[in-house]
Amino acid sequence: MSAIGIYNYGGLNTHLNTKADNLSVVNSRIHINIDPSDTDLESNAIKSEAYGIYNYFANSMQVSDTYIDIKNKGKGENQSAVGIFNKGRFCRFSSDNIKANGRHSEGKSLNEAYAYGMIDEGMYSLVSNCNIIGEWGGKCVGVYLKGEYSNITANKILSTHTIKGVTVKIEGKKMILSNNILTSTSRNAKVIFSAGDGITISGNILEILQKPDNCESGVGMYLENGKNLIITDNQLQTIKNCGIFTKNAKITAKDNLFKNTGQYKIASDNKEIEKLLN
Repeated sequence: MSAIGIYNYGGLNTHLNTKADNLSVVNSRIHINIDPSDTDLESNAIKSEAYGIYNYFANSMQVSDTYIDIKNKGKGENQSAVGIFNKGRFCRFSSDNIKANGRHSEGKSLNEAYAYGMIDEGMYSLVSNCNIIGEWGGKCVGVYLKGEYSNITANKILSTHTIKGVTVKIEGKKMILSNNILTSTSRNAKVIFSAGDGITISGNILEILQKPDNCESGVGMYLENGKNLIITDNQLQTIKNCGIFTKNAKITAKDNLFKNTGQYKIASDNKEIEKLLN
């Protein structure tokens, strides 16, 4: 049981002249609601995936002023809800309201559907002025960046009602994450997790909306194995354990503001903190 609202296939030849290129989705509404618990797919060994928009190797797509609401009441990571998946180049997403929902409002078990507001594996993506949410699931991610040269700016991104939530997860390279509002209500929250090289994180407000006493752990930025990371002018607030934690990462940090960020503002390669945050 899987469903896709819009599937755009560009083929393997990305020479900017396929019929799938230049797709424009404007002022639209996409709703999908899947409930595997009503079928034989209740077991999390079977995949059940719901996507609002799935763009595969097509270029120059744009999505704007569109409401995407994707729900999947599944179990575990094999059953997921994804607002937008993109693997194309030069794609633009602006002024969209994107919600991926695992339909488990308590969010107290890992064995619940995973929710991703956006998964971007493309190159040169632009994401701006959007509201993007991953909520009500086992693991919830607001935006998952796996491509290169993306610019994510002026968005409100949230990971909520989940045990282990990541608001922005970065595994790509050479990206800019700037001037966003990044929040989480996870009880084991990583507002930003980055394992990429050449990442600039600047001018963002990061806040965990749970009171620290209600959290098992919390970190503003968890930076792992990256090189040439620039971390400037961010505000980090109400974070239980550590503002910025680095593990084998090379960073330049300047003019960041820390408010109620636990015992450590910035900590590096500390085994005790690493164990706590994972």
